[in-house]
Amino acid sequence: MLVASARHMTHNMLYNELASPQERLVGIAVNTAVESIEVVQALLICCLWPVPKQREMHDPSWNYLGVAVNGAMQLGLHQPFAEHAHLAGWSRLGEYRLADISRGTRAMTWLACFNISIRYVASRARKKTSV
Repeated sequence: MLVASARHMTHNMLYNELASPQERLVGIAVNTAVESIEVVQALLICCLWPVPKQREMHDPSWNYLGVAVNGAMQLGLHQPFAEHAHLAGWSRLGEYRLADISRGTRAMTWLACFNISIRYVASRARKKTSV
């Protein structure tokens, strides 16, 4: 809703109301250990629909993507069929244990990390070569 409201003719005032809470929530997610698949997925969504910035160099999507990929690996999402005994000591993993998340969801989230990474790098390379 935040990104869509930025240039909407009728609802553009929502952008200013939503921008600060979004930045605060993402800041918390980026500055703490990723302990849930929801945080990984939320960061990936922020990469797919970034908040418009005046200049590309101010776009934090690359940082969000790095945190999402590293968090996914910490959670073992890159190995959806492996046992994850190393996570047993964590104080919390969202509202459930990682074992409660289907292997399909773990695999799809990891594939989304991979897909968005490739798309982001490809789009940056295209922009650099067209200068």
